[in-house]
Order: sequence, then structure tokens, then C-alpha cells
Amino acid sequence: MESKTQKRVFKNIGVLTGGGDSSGMNAAVRAVTRSAIARGVNVIGIKMAYRGLIDNITEQLTPISVSNIINRGGTFIYSDRCKEFNSPEGVKRAVEICGKLGIDGIVAIGGDGTFRGARDLTHSGIPCIGIPATIDNDITASDYSIGFDTALNTVIAVADRLHDTCESHGRCNIIEIMGRGSGYLALYSGIACGATEIITNEFLPKKADDSVTDPNARSLDEEHAKALLDKMLKSRQLGKRSFLIMVAENMLPVKTTIQETGVVADGRKFPVSVVKLVSYGEALCEYLNKQMELMNSGKSIIETKFMRPSHIQRGGVPTFRDRAISSLMGDKAIDLLMLGKSNLVVCMRKDEITSMDIDFALEVDRLFKGKTTIEALEKDFSADDIEKMKAIVEEKRASFYDIYDVNRTISL
Repeated sequence: MESKTQKRVFKNIGVLTGGGDSSGMNAAVRAVTRSAIARGVNVIGIKMAYRGLIDNITEQLTPISVSNIINRGGTFIYSDRCKEFNSPEGVKRAVEICGKLGIDGIVAIGGDGTFRGARDLTHSGIPCIGIPATIDNDITASDYSIGFDTALNTVIAVADRLHDTCESHGRCNIIEIMGRGSGYLALYSGIACGATEIITNEFLPKKADDSVTDPNARSLDEEHAKALLDKMLKSRQLGKRSFLIMVAENMLPVKTTIQETGVVADGRKFPVSVVKLVSYGEALCEYLNKQMELMNSGKSIIETKFMRPSHIQRGGVPTFRDRAISSLMGDKAIDLLMLGKSNLVVCMRKDEITSMDIDFALEVDRLFKGKTTIEALEKDFSADDIEKMKAIVEEKRASFYDIYDVNRTISL
């Protein structure tokens, strides 16, 4: 799609960080601030993302106020997920605050939710540029998202420490890796840590004939689990002691029935079946331990443990890659605004910092994640745009599967 251009003079721009925090956001805010001020434009930091815009929680940023933040994780102007902004009234209120503060444009740093907000503001007369920032690296339009490399290195550090203990005791560790909408963090950390298996929804989706009808749950894929078990036992016979299995957070939880003990008023006990949802990694851990105990008279051949590093993966000192790319993207965002362009997301495509229409970027992301169809896209996009979307999706999937296949080839 062609980018929207709105020639105007900028006196003040706002900058915000939305969605989940990611290391490198501060570097992006720093670059946006100093790049804009170097061009004679004032910068207003909008605290707590769109919440701060609706509630008028802002501060003037200066070249000095953004000093010494390039090496800090998180976001010093904070983040928030503001439900009120998702309504027409919320957007109207945000536009009114922009008028009150004299904000002529906004750079919005975050994920797809942040970009939807930027799109709504642009359509309401406030030109916006988005910068991708999410540890999941799940912005399909961009090959890279701010925070991914730092999170990846954090996961590797955690996995390496677990690997030491696994080697010492001859164990397996299943690690649940963040990535609600994408398995990228599990994929790349898995190949970097020598994982025996990488399990993501992209590779192991819920089967169409799954007996669990709840769309938010699934059964354990026992065929895959059995193959994994066989692989581990064969590797153990070759002398391998330790195993790591990366499971992405985007795997649906497993619906399982367990037997618990109920107690009536007079103290009598009775068995009761309870249906529970457990994470896929935990269900797999239980399966592997039970199967190995059955094979070895009640004693596990390879003891398997489950570990969830959770939000440890989000924070931390940003790596070189997250500092440098954030800085380049921040400067690019200001360049685009100064050229009179808006409704764009800054992207990295084939190692080049470029841009893409936000509406196009949001829909290509939905197409990649199976949330829309070609037929639905035909209502709003040209045949040429749809072909470009398909090409991006096919390229992204091919790259994803290539890395997975390499890991399957070189792992034990």
C-alpha cells in the first residue's frame, strides 16, 4: 500500500512505549528525542502509553533527560494496556489531549496493539509512526523487533545453567519460553542451546480431530511425545546424559482429568474426577516421567523437570543489537515524520531499516498467524498488495521451518 503523506510543520511530537516492555525501548526513546530536537522539534514523553495520553500524564524530554538510559532495560516512560483507548471515545479523548498539549505527531513503540492505536490516531488526524518492540519478535512485517536479542540471551543464560545440572545428574529439563503469539524465542534459543526438541504451535498445532473441543485447550500429542521419548532413550544409549526441551508459551494448555480425594461432612473420603488445564510443557513432563517409570519398574530412566523462567525473560541490560537497532529505528521514525509521512511502521527487512504501511503490516501479521484469510483481505486490499503479503508470509514461514529442520538434524 502507498504510505499516507500529510505535509505539516512539527513543533511538538509525543513518544510512547506500549504493550509488554522490552530491553531497547529506552534506546529508541533516546534516539527519537535527540533526533527530533536536532531538527528543532520538541519532544513530549507520554507516560504509560495510551493511558498517559488519555489521562494527560506526560513530561517534556530533553537531550539530558534521556542521558544514561541506553543501557537500561524496561522503559523509563513506563507502559500500560489501556482498554479505554480501544473505544471511539478513548481515541477522541486522546486527540483532545494532543490538541491541548500541541502534539503534532506521535512515535509509538511497541507491538501490534500499539500499532492499532497509532493507526486509529492517524485516521483521527494525529500522524503516527510505529517502531516494533516485543521480545516475541512476532511483528511479521519486520525481520527484527526490539528486545528480541536481549531476551534471547537471557534465555540462553538460564538454559546453560540448567544444562550444567542436567549434565551432572543425567536429567532432562523442559523450559517454557515466552511468546504468546509466536515461537521465535523458543526456536532461536533452542538451536543456540542445543535443545533436543523445540516445541511451538507452528510445528505442533492442535489436531483437527482432537477430542478436546474447547478452542482454548488441547490434548497432549502422544505420537510426538512418544517419538521424543524414543529419541532421548537412543541418545542415552549413545552416552548423552543431559537434555533440554524448549516449549513455546504459544502452545495451548492441555485439558486433563485427574483423580482427587473429596471429603464429606462426616469425614468420609471419596474419589472425585477433576478436569484441569495444565501448560503443555508440564503435561509433557508428566508424560515422559510416567513412561520412563513404566519402562524401569517405577524408577525414571531420565528424570524430567519443568521450569518456567517467566518474566525474567523481559528485562535486563540491552545487548549491542538492541541498542544499535533501536537507535537506528528511532532516527528513522523522525525522518519519516519530517518527510510528512504517517501511518507507517519502521521495519527491518533484509538488514535494511525501511518502513511499511501500518494497515498492511497489521493484516500481513494476521495472515501469518492464521487470524484472517485471503478472501477477507480482498475487501480492502488490491491484488498486488495481497501478493506482497503472501510473499512475506511464505518467506517468513520458510525461514522458520528451515531453522527447525536444522535443529532436528544436529540435535540429540
